[in-house]
Amino acid sequence: MRLSTYEKSKPRRYRKNCCGEGVREGKYKDCVWNYSHCEIRKEIVETSMRRDTVQIKICGLQREEDIRIVNEVLPEYAGFILAEGRRRTVTPEKMAELAAGLDRRILRVAVFLDQDPEWICSLANQGLMDVIQLHGSENVDMIRFIQKRTGKKVIKALRVDIPEDMKTTASRSSEEAGYAARNPSAQEQAEELARCAETCPADLILLDHGAGGSGEVFDWSLTAGIRRDFMLAGGLTPENVREAIDMAHPAAVDVSSGVETDHVKDAARVKQFVKAVRESAGSVTVQKQG
Repeated sequence: MRLSTYEKSKPRRYRKNCCGEGVREGKYKDCVWNYSHCEIRKEIVETSMRRDTVQIKICGLQREEDIRIVNEVLPEYAGFILAEGRRRTVTPEKMAELAAGLDRRILRVAVFLDQDPEWICSLANQGLMDVIQLHGSENVDMIRFIQKRTGKKVIKALRVDIPEDMKTTASRSSEEAGYAARNPSAQEQAEELARCAETCPADLILLDHGAGGSGEVFDWSLTAGIRRDFMLAGGLTPENVREAIDMAHPAAVDVSSGVETDHVKDAARVKQFVKAVRESAGSVTVQKQG
């Protein structure tokens, strides 16, 4: 049976994780098991990120009801916004409390935006998350630093409509210096996006419109030149996700506002979204490009 809350009547320094191994309790011992040294948990992360079917991430979880909803449909990823100042932002303590109720097959993703890498690593090393998502202007060095310090998989978001942000993630060159000052054509944007995707050291890239959470769709044809797996976000809904998969061929899709009603997760829309993805032609096998 999964231990979801701390047994205050039986305080102890060590507790068994889901493998039966004794692990030191971290800051979040009151809310969630510490999976930091759990080999079974690591295997779940590894296998989930190399599957051949289109994966699903439901992001912006805030309520216990949201957890119940995702546990019913079993997406591969559940996202919690730790970036500051967002409508769906939760504290690390709240994330830990909510994540304690997640089905173990669902990976916990913490979303950050231009925040202190030492703080991110501290939270990750205390077992709060399985996957780290960076959604700001984090550069190559920061991505590698977090990967090395935590040993966790990193998802890096590229803002498709902001070329300057794309170049922050990739290595700069004198040829690229004036790119953002121009009004690039669709072809130039697609080529720049492909270059940034190729040079990004993250384990998975995520393509989104702007800073994320806007509910706006970008031009999916801009992904045509990308030769690596990516997660597609930005304005996805139960109504358009099949078309998005057919056009962009993503390895995974990410949704938040598209499955909400009156700014809260809607169980019916979540189920419709998951059903549409699972039944889409692209979910049979991810169509590798090139």
